[in-house]
Amino acid sequence: MLCLALAGALLDEERERRIAAAGLLILGLALAAWDAGSPPALEPTAPGRLGRGFLIGNGGLLLVGVGLVCGAVLRAPRARLRVGVRLLGALGALLLAPVVISFLRAGGALAALACALALWAAGTAIVIGARAPIRNIARRLASPPLTPDFRFSAGPRRIDLIAIAGIVATLAGPHVVAVFGGVLVATWAAWLASHRPGTRPLPVAPILTLVLIPAGWLLATIAGVVGLGIAALPQVPLSPAAELLLAPALLLAAWATAGLWPLQRQLPGALVAPAGALLLARIGHPLVPDGLEYWRPLTVPLLVLGLWHAASWSRWPLVIAGAAILAVAAATPVPTAGWAALLAISIALQLRLAMDLAPPQTIAVRAASWPPATIAGVMVLEEVLRGEVVYSTLGILVLALIVAGGRATAEGSASPAR
Repeated sequence: MLCLALAGALLDEERERRIAAAGLLILGLALAAWDAGSPPALEPTAPGRLGRGFLIGNGGLLLVGVGLVCGAVLRAPRARLRVGVRLLGALGALLLAPVVISFLRAGGALAALACALALWAAGTAIVIGARAPIRNIARRLASPPLTPDFRFSAGPRRIDLIAIAGIVATLAGPHVVAVFGGVLVATWAAWLASHRPGTRPLPVAPILTLVLIPAGWLLATIAGVVGLGIAALPQVPLSPAAELLLAPALLLAAWATAGLWPLQRQLPGALVAPAGALLLARIGHPLVPDGLEYWRPLTVPLLVLGLWHAASWSRWPLVIAGAAILAVAAATPVPTAGWAALLAISIALQLRLAMDLAPPQTIAVRAASWPPATIAGVMVLEEVLRGEVVYSTLGILVLALIVAGGRATAEGSASPAR
């Protein structure tokens, strides 16, 4: 995966990079599904012990994923590092060959090949025949996500510093009040800093985070002498009914920070999403795990729709940040290294858009971000699949179609190139 991701990142043409990225998504889905079907913390189950239907389907996904990445690498017309890119692609395919061959042997090579051809034909038909109508409908129904303009400051620079301080409070605050306050401060400050005075929209996302105030009051009442220190949260005597009541408040506040549809014009989600992810990771998981699990069937499809919308506008930092929020909201336990890496990469890519980098520097940014994003994505997808198989699988497949079917983006937008 690392070799294939690096090969895709080094491609010059955006069309080929999109195809490679779609292949990585499909390949990641196949590998994550294999791991998710095995007991946690153990080696993946041997293909010979898996069901035939899973073997055929996953074998088909593996063939399509590797084929798309290698096809993009081979068809690249003007790669500066053409020889190196093709060697990386060949090495990646060679290293994955034992996994692919084991699935083909266990499930039947012809059946897996037929599945791969059917998936490829269906995807190609959708990309060629339906991408323009779908894209036009989607863009008429929803405006593009808010992109921060670092050349403009809607207010004094101290507003930006206040937003950063709020995120730091969610990261290091030793008490629930500090974390809740950090989310509120970061969200309101980011909203103020992202819109010019006189043109600011109704602060829907910041208002949604105000639900943390009554939630904090209820928590303090229930906790009593136990207190609301972060270390004491597992000892807070919450009833199942209280969990079901508090979990939506935490999820709503975290979702408001993500900047995803239908709140895409409120906040620069790639920069504020860490506050929401930390809220769920530090407060939600130790305090209301059953509540998060109960509301997961509603949370996952809403976030997936937001990811599709961001991808349709080629806002890749927002897609990566939204995937981190999705991972924390949908996975229990959550792999901290995975979603934290996604958040860091999304912030780096968003900040990169403020810089006028030369082509060699742009290539270096891609080379440094694609491989870790790929590995972190597979890591969190595995955990999400353990809880929501249908929504997660559909979300990745449609996301791959959106990525592959998109057109080249304008200079300065957050495309797979940047």
